Amino acid sequence: MDKENLLVSLEDMKDYLGESGEDNDRMITELILSAQEELQRATGTDFRKVKRRETAKRAVRISVWLSFYADRDEVKNVDYIVRARDRLVTKLQYGGDEEDGAETPDLDSEKG
Repeated sequence: MDKENLLVSLEDMKDYLGESGEDNDRMITELILSAQEELQRATGTDFRKVKRRETAKRAVRISVWLSFYADRDEVKNVDYIVRARDRLVTKLQYGGDEEDGAETPDLDSEKG
């Protein structure tokens, strides 16, 4: 996977994390890719090929937040966030919800 195939853009993720500098860009990008790959393994779905994927994006954002803050800074009370992420993954494993559409054959046709 490369930066062009991110479910959540670097800019969006930095905004979600409250990060403004460029010092952590590479790490954040790698965390996005890792969370995306983990979600794909857990669900068997490549969400880059799904038209509407807001639930998947939320799961990726939460996973990155957990890796960025909770894992390295020993943030307290992350159980709620972990459970929220796990509920989103379970939801996606069982077919997502109304905001997730059917797979599309070609993402490039959606660009531009």
